[in-house]
Amino acid sequence: MADTSTSAAAAAATFIPKDTVSIRVGDSQVNVYPRVEPLWCIPEKAHAFHVTKSACHSVHLQPDLHLDTFGQFMNSSAVVDSMRFEFDDRFNACWLDMTYLTILSFHNSQGQVIANAVTAADTSVLKPVQNGNLADCRPADVRFARVQLALDFRDLCTAAAPTDNTTLRAAYYIELPQSVVVLTNGAGANYNLTTFHGAADLRTLSVDEIRRDVLSQVFQDAPVELVEAAFNLATVSTESTSIQARIKNDILRIAMKTIEHAIFESLCPNYTMEPQAAVESVFQVAKDNEGNEITHTVANYYAYLFASARPLLHQRNLPVDLVSIFIKNSHPDIQNVLKETYTRLNDVRSREKRFQCSELSIVLKLMISAEHRIASTQDIINRAIGGQSFHAGTAAYPSVAERTLTKYQPGNNGGRESPSKRLRQIFDCFGCGGPHPFTEKDCPHFKDPEYKKRAKEAKNAFMNAKHMKGKGGRMRAGEPNFNDLSDSGKEKMKQQILAAAAGSVAPGSKSSDVSTITGPVSPKKNNPVILIVGARVHVSGNNPALPVPVQSLLPHITIELGTDSDAPPAAMNCVLDTGASLTTGNFFYCSYIAKRFPQTVSTVYTSDSFAPITLSGVVQRDGSSVTTELPIAFEFHMPYLTNDGSPTKLLVACGPQVSVNIILGIPFIAATGMSIDLMDNVADCRKLAVKPFSIQSMKARVHVPSPSPANLVTQDVEYGSFVSDIERLEQHVAEVYATAPDAPKRARFSENVETHSIVSDPDPTPPNQPVMVPASAVATSGVPALSNATLRDALTDIAAMGVETQDYDGTE
Repeated sequence: MADTSTSAAAAAATFIPKDTVSIRVGDSQVNVYPRVEPLWCIPEKAHAFHVTKSACHSVHLQPDLHLDTFGQFMNSSAVVDSMRFEFDDRFNACWLDMTYLTILSFHNSQGQVIANAVTAADTSVLKPVQNGNLADCRPADVRFARVQLALDFRDLCTAAAPTDNTTLRAAYYIELPQSVVVLTNGAGANYNLTTFHGAADLRTLSVDEIRRDVLSQVFQDAPVELVEAAFNLATVSTESTSIQARIKNDILRIAMKTIEHAIFESLCPNYTMEPQAAVESVFQVAKDNEGNEITHTVANYYAYLFASARPLLHQRNLPVDLVSIFIKNSHPDIQNVLKETYTRLNDVRSREKRFQCSELSIVLKLMISAEHRIASTQDIINRAIGGQSFHAGTAAYPSVAERTLTKYQPGNNGGRESPSKRLRQIFDCFGCGGPHPFTEKDCPHFKDPEYKKRAKEAKNAFMNAKHMKGKGGRMRAGEPNFNDLSDSGKEKMKQQILAAAAGSVAPGSKSSDVSTITGPVSPKKNNPVILIVGARVHVSGNNPALPVPVQSLLPHITIELGTDSDAPPAAMNCVLDTGASLTTGNFFYCSYIAKRFPQTVSTVYTSDSFAPITLSGVVQRDGSSVTTELPIAFEFHMPYLTNDGSPTKLLVACGPQVSVNIILGIPFIAATGMSIDLMDNVADCRKLAVKPFSIQSMKARVHVPSPSPANLVTQDVEYGSFVSDIERLEQHVAEVYATAPDAPKRARFSENVETHSIVSDPDPTPPNQPVMVPASAVATSGVPALSNATLRDALTDIAAMGVETQDYDGTE
């Protein structure tokens, strides 16, 4: 049953064939498939196997290079090594076994055959060592025995990958030890016989006896062959490297199909080894890695199909009908058009390669024409319904909006989680945490006292959290008890009660401005202008407010600053506003960050070189919109990279009267390809190589910490100058916008841009460029590393934000 399900799942998988990569193996250039990855689907692994296998065979690599390259790109080197060890171990155990050896001849020290060394009855048996006639005695200098090996590897070769020849045949030499014995010849005279004095019939010796009595005496541990001696010596030399390499490659040729089959089985268990199977897995409509359905153009689909058929193209007659597969796996709408335009749709075609290629080119032209016809129909339908992105019976060429709607529709893996998955997450086992309820039937640990105790505690905690959870995180029932509050909480409640009493509306009054937060808005002079849609509630007498929902908690995401993605020095909460035409923020908040973390600043722009931006909102007074100026812009480094690896920066237009720390407007949202999902509370920036940002709902405030020297990180001379420049710029902005609103708004940068000098100067001559923080400043500044405590305090200052605050309760 498992085999069937695995095979069915593999057959249903689709993939897009990748381009081959060119590598150099030995003296050959080989185009192989990219290295196999574990997460690839089985059909693509099978396709990679056949492409790389064909490429290695086509250039006739040596077997060892072939298998090394093949194993590396199949990510199966361990399989190759283990299979090679089995074959090598068989040879090492048998190359001395006389069961598999035939003695061919005996040779002297010059490598010459000794014809009279063997008996007439058996040419594999040496003459005896004895006294008497020399013709009946073993001759001198019997130094080498030439043997022939015939070793069958049939039992190691798999039947699923039959090999034509499973027998290794190799001829090599065994060196025989020499010793001296005194004998008497036929005339009765003594003589010294220097020769091999061992057994006359080597076939009677066991492997251990040959190793002990023969090879160990001459220090031989492998087959050797004879080569001409150097320096014109009379004797020959032995050499083992070349013959061992030759025997090794012969063994690998025998083992090749078996090893390739083992690699395929490890990559694609229970999947067919036929190379044409990959062709069946290439479709025009497929799914990407995220599970989103994508439709390839006909041209790309044709290229992918041909790439998958690459292992078949060396055959004269193809094993499958490529034309039928090309049509069958195309988009259904294109198939419908082909029924009208392709007259040979249901014909039985020849599988001869030339005919198939010719017919494919004809079908390709018809399919491209059908593709254009479908696209034209889609355009006509879209124009007829006013350009709305409704589905019009075909999904061959969906728009960006259609793809987004498809991805985020319920039940799609690319969008929100399905209800069943949410339920599984909610009702995990209270005891062991498994995907089942804590019941005797479902949980294997139900009777364990430790798990019962854990389940009871987890259930109580869950019920308490559920009781506490309500809209806005408040308790569903009950009123706050003044005596239960802390001292600071009691003081805060007193101030709120007094403020509410002072700002109450007397009966009969016409209207009143009621804030969406606790407490009134004091109309102080030069108070920051709230460029937001305020919730203005009109009351008459004791009438209740209009029943219009007012949301005072706005979506925020946390943006990190700096160039170090592993340890960013700063982070700030930013409001997401799809109704804001630019990214803006409070000047004093941004200048505080610039002083506290100067290494995060890339550029500072001022109205000395650029015209200020006039910002207006939806609120009007006396027939004109409430406006303010944004005279300064800060550009901060962000530690995120785009999908192509480029660095990113955040450019914020700032003004002293903006009453929100940072608002991320449409330019930022569009540039990052942000998709805001308020159901799952995530913001996915598709153009950034970063995980989705978590969305937190909170009140938007402006909160600038008090400028205290203790809050500033000690910098070197270069950063110290920059901090001083920012402080002078703060003083200039405060003076211009607080005490002399009609005076010229100007801050001039000195010529020494590299030291970040900003000075107040009555000279109206503007600078030639904005102040820039050099890219090398971070690396060469000598700023001491922030301790955990310092970094925590810095992030707390930026996140807490609050001497005097205003709430941001709408859109700009």
